[in-house]
Amino acid sequence: MHLSPGARVFRFGVFELDTDSGELRRHGLKVRLPDQSFHILRALLLHPGEVVTREDLQKILWPGETFVDFEVGLNSAVRKLREALDDSAENPRFIETMPRRGYRFVATVMSPVEAPTPAPAPSEPPSAEQALVSLPEVVSGRPAEHVSLPSTMARPSRVRWSAIALLLVLLIGLAGFAYKTGLLTPRGKPAPVFTRVIAPNAQDAFAKGLTARGLGRHEGFRRAVEYFEEAIAIEPGFAEAYAELAQVQVQFLFGGPYSPHQVIPKAEAAARKALQLDDSLSLAHRALGQILNLYYWRWEEGDKELERASILGGLDDPPEAFSGSLRRRGRYQEAIAAAERGRKYDPLSVQAHLAVANSYRAAGDYARAESEYSRVIQMSPGNNRVQFQIGVNFVAMGRYPEAIRELEVAARQATGHNSRMEAYLGYAYAAAGRARDAREVLKELDAHRKDQYVSWFGIALIHDALGEKTPALEALQRAFEDRAVEFGLHDNYAQFRTIASEPAYLAVIRQVGR
Repeated sequence: MHLSPGARVFRFGVFELDTDSGELRRHGLKVRLPDQSFHILRALLLHPGEVVTREDLQKILWPGETFVDFEVGLNSAVRKLREALDDSAENPRFIETMPRRGYRFVATVMSPVEAPTPAPAPSEPPSAEQALVSLPEVVSGRPAEHVSLPSTMARPSRVRWSAIALLLVLLIGLAGFAYKTGLLTPRGKPAPVFTRVIAPNAQDAFAKGLTARGLGRHEGFRRAVEYFEEAIAIEPGFAEAYAELAQVQVQFLFGGPYSPHQVIPKAEAAARKALQLDDSLSLAHRALGQILNLYYWRWEEGDKELERASILGGLDDPPEAFSGSLRRRGRYQEAIAAAERGRKYDPLSVQAHLAVANSYRAAGDYARAESEYSRVIQMSPGNNRVQFQIGVNFVAMGRYPEAIRELEVAARQATGHNSRMEAYLGYAYAAAGRARDAREVLKELDAHRKDQYVSWFGIALIHDALGEKTPALEALQRAFEDRAVEFGLHDNYAQFRTIASEPAYLAVIRQVGR
């Protein structure tokens, strides 16, 4: 894919590069980028997905007979570029090193904005009728062909043109003022009005938090928390920072060393503070809805918050969290539709694509789910969350060897382990008749508990698959006391069978109320 050399602005992830000004911006804030790093980035963006050779870069950076230590200079420029993008050579999100060949830009580049071409000056002013026909389109967003003029309106004389032109200018100016002040969007809908002035260093910390959150995994979320807390310390009324902080804290429920009891008080406090400051924040409602569902099991209240988040978010907030609540209530077709809307709104989001696949799986359409998961893993190769879901789908299909293969890769990453994924791997071993391997997983989970939180829910599931009723019920009770997140994610996990008819099991499920 080759993009036009005349392209002016390239957008990728949370960044945009303006090739006219030479500025790299992250969420609209300028990021320092050395000149050589700028030229490398521009070359890569012009050829996304393709290898830009080291020789090509040498010609761009040091044309002619310029003498320089090429290897040292290029490596230094690329390193500074990665620092500006908060990227890494080991786990690249943007720039992949092709050993001994060059570099490749691996992220999606949004359609670049071309340099504007000046419109030719009209030979004479447009007629008043033409001006008035086009005016409703400017103000209301409706196409001009749907606007009719009264039959008695004749083309005005040139004498009246100046008065009509003045009216036109005033109305267009009014529409522009409404847009710029947030009263009207390009879509003709009311937009939020931001009256606060945020200190630049708070904005910078906030932008760094968004970038760190985008890295995923526990380490990225931990860094994001630090940045959002820094932004709040500078600007105590920074509602968006509180909302982001709440959502990142919620992510710790799905992986990492913290128990729900450690995570939720901080997440809930941040979400409620955000809504106290600005009740229109979609993300804050979303975080609160997840908290109410996944920790308190207050399903009706939580679902209302998620629905509110979806309404407020419009095109900016994929409703995958709401699709999860629909799945829980058995409204599978609605869940699929909500997830599909989320993917349409944010086609680059791995989570949005996963929501679609998970919804098909919950509906029992495992073949369609398998196809959707294949698309997601192509988007994000090596993503252990995706591989985990693929493994869960294979378990549901009874294809245990394939499930175990995926779950082994997902649970035992070189950069660390995920105890919830390990537990599900143990369940798959047990369900496949590999009892010895399942018991080894139980030992590993017990060892992990010495230095981090390990959910008892997965342990209960392994014992249940091994046919061990008493330890399964004991582990389930402990998971209930911990308010384990898996109770709110039941469609991600296999059903209990050995203890399914036991009064103690039924009593727990009644209290969870799902």
